[in-house]
Amino acid sequence: MALVPAVRALCLRYSFVDFPGPLKIHSRPMPRLGGVAIAMSFAVGMLIASRNNRGGVALAFAALGVVWLAGLFDDLRTLSPYARLVAQIASGIILWAGGYRFLCGNILPATGAIGLILVCTLVVVFTNTFNFLDGSDGLATGVAAIAGAAFLLITRGAAPGRSPLVAACLAGSCSAFLFYNWAPASIYLGDCGSTFIGLCVALLALSPSQAARASSPVAIVLLTIAALPVADFALAVFRRLRSRRSPLQGDRSHIYDVMLARGWTPRAIALFFYAITVALSAAAWLSLWFGLLGSLWILTASMAGIIALVISLGALRGNNREIRLDRRGKFAPPE
Repeated sequence: MALVPAVRALCLRYSFVDFPGPLKIHSRPMPRLGGVAIAMSFAVGMLIASRNNRGGVALAFAALGVVWLAGLFDDLRTLSPYARLVAQIASGIILWAGGYRFLCGNILPATGAIGLILVCTLVVVFTNTFNFLDGSDGLATGVAAIAGAAFLLITRGAAPGRSPLVAACLAGSCSAFLFYNWAPASIYLGDCGSTFIGLCVALLALSPSQAARASSPVAIVLLTIAALPVADFALAVFRRLRSRRSPLQGDRSHIYDVMLARGWTPRAIALFFYAITVALSAAAWLSLWFGLLGSLWILTASMAGIIALVISLGALRGNNREIRLDRRGKFAPPE
C-alpha cells in the first residue's frame, strides 16, 4: 500500500501508461506498472520470512524474475507473445533444475521428461491464465488474493515446501494492491504484474520437497480453487484455435467481456468472480475429506460446472472486436 502511490506517480511522470485501444476497456491512459509494487512487496515478505532458511528461495526468485522482466519489457517496449512464452518455459526449466516438482499425488510421475513437461505446462498455463484474466478492474488481483488465502487456510501446514509462505505473501500483496485496483482503478497490474501473480499461483502446486511428492494432492486443490480462470483460459485457447487463429492472438470474448457486453459493471463482475472462487475454495476444502479419488471427482465436477456456466454466458462465441497482431505483438490492420 505504501509502494503503489510512488509507482503510480512515476508512471504518470514518465508516461508509463496503458493507452486506450481495441483490446482495452478504459477510455483514458492508465498507469500500468502495478506489477512493480506487487513484486517488490512479495519479495520483501519472502526474504523477511525466510531469513533463517533461504534454501530454494533464490531459484524461485530467479524463475519469478525471468517472467517479471519479460512482462516489464512488454509493458515498456512491447515484446512478442512468443518471446514471452519462451521466458515462461525458461522459468519452468529453472524451477525444475532447482528440484521443484508437480504435486499431484501418485497420479502423474514427478521425475523424468514427463515431470519437466508438467512443471513447464503448469507455469505456462497459470502465467497466461492470470494474464488473460487481467481485463477488468480488480479481477486478477482479487481472485489471486482469494486463491492465496484459501490455499493457506485449506492446507493449514499440510502443503510442503514454501507453498504456505508463497500463499501468504501473494494474498497480502494482492489484497493491498486491490485498494488501488478496485473499480474504478487508478493503476493497472500490467503484464509484469499479471504474469508475476500467475506464476506465484503456479508455485503453490510446486515444491522441492521429495517426501511430499508421492502423496500430496496440492495441485488438485489449487486447480479446484482456480477453476474459473483456468476454464476461461482453456476456452479462450479453444475459441482461437477453432477460428484458426493463434492462441496468443487477443480477442474480447473472455467471460468478463461477455458480461460487460450484457450490461454488468466492473464491480459486479469482480464480485461475481470472487463469489465463485470462494465457492470453489469450499469445494476444494471438501475434497481433502474424500481422498485422492474423491478430490479428482470434485475437481472434475467443479470444472465441468464452470465450463457449462461459461459457455452458457457465450464465451465461446466470437465477436467483431477480435484483433490481429503482428509478429511484435502490436496491432495489425485487417487484411
